[in-house]
This record gives sequence, structure tokens and C-alpha cells, in this order.
Amino acid sequence: MNKQEGTFIFIYNAKSSFYNKLTGFVHKAISPSTYECDLCNLTHGTFKAKKEWNDFLAKLPFKYEFFYKDNLDPTIFGRQTMPPVIFFRTIHGELTEVVSNEKLSHLSSSMELIEELMKITPKYKNK
Repeated sequence: MNKQEGTFIFIYNAKSSFYNKLTGFVHKAISPSTYECDLCNLTHGTFKAKKEWNDFLAKLPFKYEFFYKDNLDPTIFGRQTMPPVIFFRTIHGELTEVVSNEKLSHLSSSMELIEELMKITPKYKNK
């Protein structure tokens, strides 16, 4: 599938180090309801990404990138960015928040997130 121009940017409320990934894994396994990253909970199970999420990404007509909260470039995302959050960047470099951390906290499944992104996707075709 040819990808449309533009990129979805997914920012997780987690840190990128091995130690943080390990403690996050343990936290999710023991007490998933208190894990701080709603985007992580929606897209990943305890051990790996959810099948429906991987299937969605494979069919998504846009490029996508993933970031952890400790590897954000503040000149691009600004100091006000509160992960988890999802942005869309057009081919012209315009960056728009498309799913806020508040919205993510109200979604209860990966399918709800996918439905939300599918509503947004047509708006960005050919931009």
C-alpha cells in the first residue's frame, strides 16, 4: 500500500531505558489499572503489541513514528506536551494534536482508539 504524505506521531508516557521498560512490564503485569500510560495500555498487552493494533498500523495509509516521553525534541513538541498524546504532522511540517491525553484516558480498548483514528484519518488525506 502506498502511504499518504504526512505522519502520525504516537508519544508514550513511558521512558526509553531498559530499566524503565522492565519496571513498566512488571507494573503492567501486577497492576495494569494503575499504569500511567493510557496509550501503552490501549495498544499493548503485558508482553507485546495487540494484534488488532498491529493490523491497524499495517493498513494505516500514513507513516507513523513512536516516541517515549524522555526522547522528545522540545523545539518540535514544546514543553506543554503532556504524554501520552497523538499528533499528526503534514508534509509541510504543521503539527496538530489529534488525540489528547485526556481523550486517551477515556478510551477503554484498542478498538476504540482505532475507531477514533479512523474518524481523523480522512481529514488528513492529501494534506
